[in-house]
Amino acid sequence: MNPDSLGAARNMLELVKQGLALDVIDVETAGWLIGLHGEALPPLPEPAATHARLAASLAAGDTASAVALLHDRLPKPGNERLLIHACHLGGHAHADALLDVALAHPAAWFNGAMLATTSRPQQLLARLDVSRGLPMSMPDIVTIAELVLRGLDAGEPCPAAEALWQPLADAPDALARHPQFRTAHLRYLARHDPASARIRLLRYADTYPRSDLYIGAVAVLARLLVADPAAAVALVAASDEEADVSVWLPALCWGFELPAAAHPLITRLLDSTDPETGLDLVTALARTPEVTWLQRAWQNTEGLADRDERVVRALTPALMQLHAAGLDDQADTLTGLADKWLRDARVIDGQLPATGLLRVLGAPGLPPLVPWGKGFALP
Repeated sequence: MNPDSLGAARNMLELVKQGLALDVIDVETAGWLIGLHGEALPPLPEPAATHARLAASLAAGDTASAVALLHDRLPKPGNERLLIHACHLGGHAHADALLDVALAHPAAWFNGAMLATTSRPQQLLARLDVSRGLPMSMPDIVTIAELVLRGLDAGEPCPAAEALWQPLADAPDALARHPQFRTAHLRYLARHDPASARIRLLRYADTYPRSDLYIGAVAVLARLLVADPAAAVALVAASDEEADVSVWLPALCWGFELPAAAHPLITRLLDSTDPETGLDLVTALARTPEVTWLQRAWQNTEGLADRDERVVRALTPALMQLHAAGLDDQADTLTGLADKWLRDARVIDGQLPATGLLRVLGAPGLPPLVPWGKGFALP
């Protein structure tokens, strides 16, 4: 139980009840915390009410209520993406139940990659466009790749998915223009052929923005960091553009500490006057115990548009993952530091306390499959 996070979630939903226009993912996160603590949701306007109910039911382990809600809402206009949200929120724990919903509503959009832990991968593959005589879509490819990756990680290969994936992996340039494919391809190579993964990462970075390669870069660099920290740092630094270097920094901090080989790079970037570089440094250093450097990085974000909210959203993935790793003391230190920065600042039309948003989006116990990070394990 975390009373601070629960109180902040209650306050957030009360403001939504009063008319605050909040992104539905934030509503779902608050709803998740309410359900996790076994409390009742306040009455909310739509679509917030549906999204909060869905999240609260899944957090409470009440799969039957979540499934009943999906069956009721999916046929109705305006709910076309609801099953996608359910997959993000509950795919890690309720993959089979959500797959049943996807099979029962063949026209509904869903995120098959989030259901790759299902005990019935053949049925998941059967739900894809390519299995229904349609051209293979990018969501199909991402789902197929996720099944292959899960097979590699769990030692339980899915031959049907591998047969679909291998021709794509053998000719990656044909699909390289799609960021989802690039991410999947890098994650695959990071497991299957690390040397090729490093070459491919730099090749992609020559053509596409490094920010579009972030998750794939984490997959490659965080693994390389274990074997050869200096080589990982060199890959991050392999650009003359400051923004290119800073955007991959969090990959170097994936293990919740900053490797010594990265210290000169961080020192150089801390001299930057670009607030966007400062925000990238905050995002990276929030995962580490380097409080002094983190304080300097935050100071460098001065002048950033929507500074308080963007800083909160940069910190909360680290907070969430620190809690998941059992590093609660480090998470508490980070929260205390952020409280000093934010003070009584308000965000989102000046209505929501920034410290409250921090406690909701960075709370312990949030689901591991969320839009801002692909689980707690390595991508």
